[in-house]
This record gives sequence, structure tokens and C-alpha cells, in this order.
Amino acid sequence: MKTTEDDDARWELMSLAQVDEELIVVARDKGDGRAVKRLLELYADPLCVDQTYQRTPLIWAAINGHIQAVEALLENVSSTSQRKMIDLNDRTGESALSWACKCGWTEIVKRLLTYSRSTTHVLNQGWSLHHACLGGHEEIVSSLLEMPWIDVNQEDKMYGSTSLH
Repeated sequence: MKTTEDDDARWELMSLAQVDEELIVVARDKGDGRAVKRLLELYADPLCVDQTYQRTPLIWAAINGHIQAVEALLENVSSTSQRKMIDLNDRTGESALSWACKCGWTEIVKRLLTYSRSTTHVLNQGWSLHHACLGGHEEIVSSLLEMPWIDVNQEDKMYGSTSLH
């Protein structure tokens, strides 16, 4: 579903809070990269979260396989916001990267990894690889293993298991 001029006119009349909510909806449901870029131009906060799951637009776009929304979010914000977006976790403790690995979205994983120079969320280092292994996503596993910060022997905090079990 593409955005229209009517959408653009409606967005310009919204408050900042409404623009943030619209960014979540567009990233989650439509995945329209041009709409995401336009909402960011209207000062939508790329780090805003929904009330139910505490998910950012990047997490929603990663869950639903919306590569254009992922690209627009990563390419149209500052490098500081990029790092924060990539490192943020939702209410369940999952990041955009771990969700993309779990869902098997290879291109999204690769795109997120190009912006992930390192990671600060130790739990999700293991979970991303763990999700990719459990899902049988071999190309994602290969991409993750190329990252110097991925440790195949890292144990998850809850069960003590590793990606290789």
C-alpha cells in the first residue's frame, strides 16, 4: 500500500506524538520506505515505541520483513540514532536483529549487520544466532558468524544453552 498526497497532507497537520504513532503504523503495516522517510522529515522520533510491546518502528519493520522501511529508518537518521535503534530491545528482550533472525529475513539481517559494528546487548548476541540456528536459516547463520562480536559459545541468561546447544 503506497502513500498518497492525501497521506502527506494529513501528516503535516498531526502533532509530533501523532507523527510518531503514524511512523510505527507505517513501518509495521505498510513498509513503505518513502512514507517512513517523509515522516522522519516531519520530525517523527525513530526511537518511539508502541505502548503494548515497546517496539520501535525498526523492530516492527524487521518483524514484518519490510526491507524498504528498514533501509529508510537506517539511512535517514543520525549515526547515534542508528546505534540506539539497533541496540534497543522490545518488552520481550528482542532487538530488530534478533527478530529478523527469528523470522528468517536474510536481507534485513544483512542490512542491520552493515550498521552493527558491535553490540552492547549481550543477551541478543546469542539470541540472534540461536534464532537463526533454530529456524534453519543457514545464510543468516553464515552472515552472523562473520561478525567478530558473535560468540558461538555464549550461553543465554535464562537456560544456559548456546546456539550450538
